[in-house]
Amino acid sequence: TLEQIAAVLSLCDWLICDDSGPAHLASCLGINTVVCLPEYSDWRWPRGSDTPPWYPKTTVIRKNHSDDWNDCLSKAWEKVDLWMLSKQEKQKS
Repeated sequence: TLEQIAAVLSLCDWLICDDSGPAHLASCLGINTVVCLPEYSDWRWPRGSDTPPWYPKTTVIRKNHSDDWNDCLSKAWEKVDLWMLSKQEKQKS
């Protein structure tokens, strides 16, 4: 159910996914979310910005021209890695 998905997502620091129900739910819940999209997608993910105006903790990463999703996923993991390093630095101080 939607409530069960929300409960699981509330335990997450990050969600990396495609354009799906969990992406929108995590974004609405304020969970850090990276959405990997094809080069062209629908209106819900406006071009020209990596952060949709209605989801301030969500980052959109678009796939390049190739059929390879590895670059998109690598960029997503880089965001999570930077967040983890920042979190560790804050804990040290």
